[in-house]
Amino acid sequence: MDDELSMHERGPAAWMVTFADLVILMLTFFVLLFSMTSMKTETWEAVSTAFSRTMQVDPAQPVNERSVEHSITARPVPIAMNLNYLAAVLDETLSTDPLLGRARIAMGGDRLVLAVPADVLFADADADAGAAGRPVLTEAGEAALAQLGGVLASLRNRVAVTGHAAPTEEGQGPTAGLAGHTSGWELSMARAAAVADALTRSGLARPAVILGHGPTRSGALPADLSEAERHAFQRRVDVVIHQEADSR
Repeated sequence: MDDELSMHERGPAAWMVTFADLVILMLTFFVLLFSMTSMKTETWEAVSTAFSRTMQVDPAQPVNERSVEHSITARPVPIAMNLNYLAAVLDETLSTDPLLGRARIAMGGDRLVLAVPADVLFADADADAGAAGRPVLTEAGEAALAQLGGVLASLRNRVAVTGHAAPTEEGQGPTAGLAGHTSGWELSMARAAAVADALTRSGLARPAVILGHGPTRSGALPADLSEAERHAFQRRVDVVIHQEADSR
């Protein structure tokens, strides 16, 4: 009874031993067949050639050896001057000139503004037009702008020249004090153009942008100006130097 029970318990595992033996015999048989098989050389070469053609990569094509510098137009990027440094240089320069010494330097965010009263540069700020209606710079004004242009000659910053006209005085006609111009805006533009031309002749690298304002910017004057200075600076020309470089 004990022997039968022992054989019954071993029964489920016994067939696995027989199956494993069968699998091993079959593997041995196939290995033996493979070892006795000889592959035909022609067949192997045909298969190898077919795979080689399928997996073949096209040979590298020669590239144009021109450098990027020759194939793309290189454009130098101008470097703008630091405005704080420029303000110090201008302050030192203006202090030695009797005319430009009356100018005011102000920092306004991303720009430096050099405000010059019109009577510093023009013979008569109220009647300063030449034969062609163009404001005429005095010899001293030309010399002062030549000195200023020499300082700004190496500048790569964007520069604008802005003219300002004064409000029409009480009791005067609408074109009083405009030196033949039809409006304060027209007169301020003419003054700005005259100053910009003088700076260009003195060596300014790039022509300045010209702007003009009528009698609408008097409120932007510094609060510490005396009444006489405020009256003079109402008729002024601003040389505005921006923080960014001029990419023109």
